[in-house]
Parts: sequence; structure tokens; C-alpha cells
Amino acid sequence: MCRLGLLPRKALAKDAGVDDHGDRFPGVILTHTAATRNDVDTLLTAAVALADGQVTAAADRPEQGDHSGHFTDPDGHHWTITTRA
Repeated sequence: MCRLGLLPRKALAKDAGVDDHGDRFPGVILTHTAATRNDVDTLLTAAVALADGQVTAAADRPEQGDHSGHFTDPDGHHWTITTRA
């Protein structure tokens, strides 16, 4: 299944944990929905080796109803790895 969600740039930057005016944020966040919380943690651990320290550990976000973390891949794309909490 594929979905497209459109949000204002400022909201996307806040979600990615970056400055919305910076050069390092293209205004797009790619999201992978994992099956379990353990899968989220496993994928983020694997991303540490590739992301040059640009990884945010997974945490529960009650306001969003999910468990998610973020990383930036070597090409500069921002990713969210998430699952329902």
C-alpha cells in the first residue's frame, strides 16, 4: 500500500527534527511502516551504520499514536520508521 500525505514544510521539518530553512532539508520525509516496535528498533539500529550519526532513537508519540524514530540516509533523504503504538 502507498499513501501520500501533504503537510506544510514547517510541520515536516519539525517532524524530522531539522530547521525548516536549512539546506539539508528538501521538504520531503519518506516513511516506512514496520510491523512491530521491535522491527522499528532493528531498522534504526541498522541505519546507524549508514546515517553518519543522523539517527533519532524510536520513542512513543502518544499524540500521533505511534512508536517512531528518524534517520537521514547517505543521499540526504529524511526517513521515519514507524509502527502503531
